[in-house]
Amino acid sequence: MKNSEFCNIDNLNFSANSLRYLRDLEDNAKFGNYAVKFVGAIPIVQIFTDRKMQTTVNNITQYDWMEFATAAKGLSDMTRKKAWEIAAEAAMVTRGKENEFWKCMLRATR
Repeated sequence: MKNSEFCNIDNLNFSANSLRYLRDLEDNAKFGNYAVKFVGAIPIVQIFTDRKMQTTVNNITQYDWMEFATAAKGLSDMTRKKAWEIAAEAAMVTRGKENEFWKCMLRATR
C-alpha cells in the first residue's frame, strides 16, 4: 500500500475540531523530535567534555549505551502513546468520514 493510500478517505473535509486535533498531533511530533535531539546530545557532551584523547576514548568505551538506547526508545514510545491518545479522543467526538480517519489513525498508532 502506498503512503498516500493509508488512511485516505475520499472527499474528507476536516471540522475545526479535527483541525485542532491535527495541530495537537503535529505539536506532539515536534516535541518528540526535540526531545530525541536533546537526549542524543547528552552523550556527546558527556564524552567530549575532557579534551584529552585518552579520556575521550575511555568515555566512549565506558558510556552506558544500553541506558541511552532505553531512554531513546522510551521517548519514541511516549510520543506514539500521546499520538494514540489524541486520535482516541478525536475518534470519540467525530462522526462520518472524520471518524473513519481517526479510527485509522488509532490503528496506525497502536
